[in-house]
Amino acid sequence: MVFLPGMRHLLAASDVFKRNGDLLGSQFLDRDRYRVVLLHATMPEGLKELFAPVPTGCRRIIFTTDVAETSITVPDVTFVVDSGKVHQKMYDPLSRSSRLACCWASQSSAAQRAGRAGRVQKGNYIALYTKEMQDSFRVTKFPAMMRENLQATSLRAKQAIAGTAYTSIQSLLQESIEPPEDAMVDESIKSLQRMSALDNQEELTPLGNMLLDIPLDPSYAKLIWLGVIFRCLDPLLIIGAMDNEQGLFHVSSDVAQRKEALDSRLKFSNNSWSDYIGMVNAFKEMRRIRYQEGRGAAVSFAYANHINTTAFQQMLDVSKQIVRTLGNTGIIRGGYSSSSDFQFGGPGLNVNSGRVSLIKALLLQAVHPNIAAPRAPAKSSYRTEDAAPTHISKMSVNARRPKALFAFGSKRPTASDPNTFMIHQTSHVPPLAACLFGGHIQAKGDNIRMDSWVDFDIQTESQGNTSAGRLLIELRKAVDESLSLAFDALSTRKNKAFTEEDHESRLACDTLLRDVSELVIEVINRDIDPVYRDSQREAYTTEPESIYPSRNRN
Repeated sequence: MVFLPGMRHLLAASDVFKRNGDLLGSQFLDRDRYRVVLLHATMPEGLKELFAPVPTGCRRIIFTTDVAETSITVPDVTFVVDSGKVHQKMYDPLSRSSRLACCWASQSSAAQRAGRAGRVQKGNYIALYTKEMQDSFRVTKFPAMMRENLQATSLRAKQAIAGTAYTSIQSLLQESIEPPEDAMVDESIKSLQRMSALDNQEELTPLGNMLLDIPLDPSYAKLIWLGVIFRCLDPLLIIGAMDNEQGLFHVSSDVAQRKEALDSRLKFSNNSWSDYIGMVNAFKEMRRIRYQEGRGAAVSFAYANHINTTAFQQMLDVSKQIVRTLGNTGIIRGGYSSSSDFQFGGPGLNVNSGRVSLIKALLLQAVHPNIAAPRAPAKSSYRTEDAAPTHISKMSVNARRPKALFAFGSKRPTASDPNTFMIHQTSHVPPLAACLFGGHIQAKGDNIRMDSWVDFDIQTESQGNTSAGRLLIELRKAVDESLSLAFDALSTRKNKAFTEEDHESRLACDTLLRDVSELVIEVINRDIDPVYRDSQREAYTTEPESIYPSRNRN
């Protein structure tokens, strides 16, 4: 068993190993004598290979990450080679992106790795570092608070300091045994203020209190409440329950299987230009098969379509937990049910679940400020908020699409250049939706600028561009105020029993939510992105007022 930091190292080491068997006096490609196994959290086929029966006298050679430290037990390992390295996800508050940093393991991890050898017989542990180096390792792993996005931590810290001597979120978190950097806390507070979970005095808003009820990252918890308001709960709940790093589909080391997996993603995305819509459609179909035809049929469907059954089950469990939470707060009637409609929240909260343009627009509320805009036509890359060169992952359904405006779930530096980034889980953003649900917008001459860097051209047939720009800004204010009223109404309604006395106020709340959703849907339906429109091959007889992102010259 060989411990290495990440996927790239597993592939490289195993490849060198196989190609140089002659130099080592062994034919490692002979599967009757050797089985080379790769273990990684995103490669379940490695786990199947690990526990598959082998011929007598056949030896397994296992290349693994830290996943084999505690999660997997292999009783017959006799040799362990430890590189002493591990990949840890580190959050950068400046670029608001996560990256996998190659770090030295902790002393406790080294002890766990050594313990993999000789569990049932004598074994050997070979560390590729000195004893002096090991003594300099941290005793335990870096605390999550020092390396992850602190939105959820900051929100709960604010809840905890109510009625105490602590004056701010920062003051409480600095009391931790190993406190996070000030910049990370400051960025989390600013992001919570941007999503209206905290006000300018760092006080919890009605929305902020509601986010605490949902056991998700605050941005995705907000997405759940938007699903209630806009009556499209099922798809937004599925997206919220998704692991944004892993996704729903398998990631294979085999080139042919990677192509097949991408073909499945493209099929389920149904030309929506959205990885998220693709995963929602795949999840919904597998859920339907599981409840109608049984678990075995669902597993067969997953295998045929490169769906990770473990990821599906986790998403299903998280979704059911959230539905129960919404039921307990009184927002929806009852809890989870696997009835014939197969929709979280039932028909009443899914009237608009088939409106793809609405789902893509609301998704921006969860991932903002993760926006990628096209650079000048001569350049192949995109630009994000930090202006670094950015490319779309080859495993995204949008990898070969015409250049347009995209939201994305995560951004990581490329292995070859830490100053160039790759974005994952991408979704096309209609331009008007970006102005209504994205960042701060302001007039820039005859056009609109969002977040001080994304420029939109406005084209209209009925009036001047400047007038249309002002109207768009006023419309954005109206949408923000309407959403604020909707969140206030939901907050007031939360945790109240279903009584006759409360019936009238509930009807008023439902009317408000319906009016807000219908207003936004009507506006979004008028949105036109020429690039996306042309790709859909739809025939428009009339073209209402439209805006679209201008090419960045940076």
